[in-house]
Order: sequence, then structure tokens, then C-alpha cells
Amino acid sequence: MKPKWWRKFWIVSAVLAMAFLIIHLTSYSLGYIDIAGLYRGILWIFGAIGITYMAQHIFKDVIPSKSQLKMKRILLLVFGTVGIGGFLWIALMAFLYKSGIRDTFNTILGDPSFPIILLIICYSAGTFAGNWIGKRKAIATKS
Repeated sequence: MKPKWWRKFWIVSAVLAMAFLIIHLTSYSLGYIDIAGLYRGILWIFGAIGITYMAQHIFKDVIPSKSQLKMKRILLLVFGTVGIGGFLWIALMAFLYKSGIRDTFNTILGDPSFPIILLIICYSAGTFAGNWIGKRKAIATKS
């Protein structure tokens, strides 16, 4: 008997695999990557499907439900820190670089210190966002 998550997993995986395959084929046809890059990209797609299937199986079928809740909370904190905080840092650095504000702060704080201070602030904000999302999901699953 197939697990409950199996159908949804394969639908999402197929859609994402097709999207990334189209991106790689388009990049190859436009000359952005060579045949080795196309081959490497296709191998990454299949490798990612295998790794996510294994992780999904372990997460849904092997780990007990109490530990799943703790792991979800930890993963949301990591997602908030790395995903949201990292995106926020890249967006702010690009904005500050394009607007010229970065140069003003570099003369005051020094060249490497401004991006590092901003990185710490963005990662902290991302961690708080991940924690907030985790609490909201915990409240939604209780009711």
C-alpha cells in the first residue's frame, strides 16, 4: 500500500523537475551553459528527487509524530534564518549598492563591517520570522 504523501510528492516533483528541465534546456539553447552544464543540471534534478524522496520517507514514515513536530519547528527556524534572512540580506545589499547608500556607510563603518552587521540583522529578522511562522502553524494544527 502506498503512503498518503506519495501521490502529492510525485505530482510536485514532476512539476518542479519539468520546470528545472525547461530552464536548463533554455539556458543551453541560448548558450548560457554548455553540454556539460546541461548534463550536470539534469543529474542534479534526478539527485534532488532521490534525496527528497528519502527525506520525505524518513520524515513521514520512520520518525514518530512527537519528534516530527520538533523537527518541523527546527526546520522552520532554519528556513527563516537562511531562506528569509539570506534573501533579505541579498535584497538589501543590492538596493544599498544600487542607490549609493552603501558607499556612505562604508566610509563611516569601514568596508567589511557594514555587510557583516547587516547580515547579522537580516539573519536575526529571518529567525524571528521563521519562529513566528512555526508558532502560527502550531496554532493552526491544534485547532
